[in-house]
Amino acid sequence: MHTDDRGKPELDALVTGQMSLGEGALYTCDVQMRFSPDDPLVVRLSASHMDPFKSGLHCGLCVVSRDLLRAGLDGPAGIGKVHVMPVVLPDRPLQVAVLIRGPGQELKVVLDHQAVLLYLKRTDAIVPFGKETAAIDIDREIDQLLGEDD
Repeated sequence: MHTDDRGKPELDALVTGQMSLGEGALYTCDVQMRFSPDDPLVVRLSASHMDPFKSGLHCGLCVVSRDLLRAGLDGPAGIGKVHVMPVVLPDRPLQVAVLIRGPGQELKVVLDHQAVLLYLKRTDAIVPFGKETAAIDIDREIDQLLGEDD
């Protein structure tokens, strides 16, 4: 955990996971999870990997509802373009998959279930589940929307 430029705590974690774009193969990559009490309803996931067959860097960034991420630990969850679900494979630790579908593209990020569970517990220590709206500075959010943020 570290603090942002206003002294508020932010929680970053770097975990090894896998990602794929579209129907492509899963590639091992580092995935950064970031939670900020300024935006307590979501967790940001960013991942990148070098594709050895297309000789290029592929990156994925997604913003996932913290509640959806938590629900997806226990069973399939999500509607529309974002889905989270546990992944059970023989002889492998339990994992969780995050699927983001966009126009003509799909991002899949697979993470260790235990790492996500522990991370969410740590976010709960910063802003408890169910108390997110109390942590949001509505005036600041409106200023940002109107472009009046200092």
